[in-house]
Amino acid sequence: MRKIVFLAILTVAVTMSACNNQEEVKPVLPAANAEAQTSVASLANQAVEVTVLIDGSTSNTSYSVVDLFAQRTNANGTVSYFWPERGTTTFYLTPGTYTFDSQQIYFCGTNRVIQNIVVGAQNVVNLKRWCE
Repeated sequence: MRKIVFLAILTVAVTMSACNNQEEVKPVLPAANAEAQTSVASLANQAVEVTVLIDGSTSNTSYSVVDLFAQRTNANGTVSYFWPERGTTTFYLTPGTYTFDSQQIYFCGTNRVIQNIVVGAQNVVNLKRWCE
């Protein structure tokens, strides 16, 4: 019995010692991925302010649809989703074509609008609220 207890304690001690001596390993990005990261960072500096109006207003407190989002289909076929600044209906997006919509809540929602976002224009998206 003493041998079993001794071996159990020894196993725990060796395991804990091995876990504490691990070095932090930082992954190395492949060159293509590093270039993509740089490209994304440069696009972030070109963000355009987009205001979403729901039934002609930026106030989202008078309706039950608060989960606005924008989505963009990328060149490789993947879809990216974007959300407005917290508590507002203002998005900061890079130029391109986006689909604006909201998540349906309690049988209410908004119509879906596809709009091209461009630099230097007043980018306003008008959504209509609906409820069943």
